[in-house]
Amino acid sequence: MNYEMLPTKQEIEDLYNSYFIEPIENSIIDPRITENGISKLNAKYDYQILKKIFDPYPNNSDYEQTLLKVYILNKLYNTQLEKRHNIGLFIKSINKNSEKIDQYLKEGNPDVVELIRWINNSDKIGQGEYSFATKFCYFHNPDKYVIYDSNVDIALWLYKDHIGLESRKELKNYPYYKCIIELFAKQVNATDLPKRQIEFFLYKK
Repeated sequence: MNYEMLPTKQEIEDLYNSYFIEPIENSIIDPRITENGISKLNAKYDYQILKKIFDPYPNNSDYEQTLLKVYILNKLYNTQLEKRHNIGLFIKSINKNSEKIDQYLKEGNPDVVELIRWINNSDKIGQGEYSFATKFCYFHNPDKYVIYDSNVDIALWLYKDHIGLESRKELKNYPYYKCIIELFAKQVNATDLPKRQIEFFLYKK
């Protein structure tokens, strides 16, 4: 991948469409399917599954509904919550703070990312559940939130000269990270594209 040149808007759209819009040749049980085809099917089905789980349950006061969302998101997007938390206690903490969390999610308030990120880590040791929090917020309100992923972090740093990114650690600051995604979109004349397409391009590159 050449990071000396920015991608075109068309390249960003084409990559996203190849995963989520265009039909994928052959089925996952067809022996002719390529590794790339399997990757596309996985991405497409993972996304569809999460939308079907999150859309009917926009609130987080019910333990079983929240459990379903957290568990499936954790498994499909490999956020590895179970390595750092008792999942049951993690969900109960979300339930306990659900009134504020749900209101913030509806508003698109970025503060909810930090609230979920540190929900069982009041001392703010380490990085918290930053990636999980952005994904959890995104699937509740995709028009207002963008997903943070370590692959996107790496790509943005490699494009740093084009977007004036001086400190990689600042990407762990959600409002700043979101602004950088928006700046990248502006630099490639793609501000009219959903931020998910920008983030997905960076994730795959």
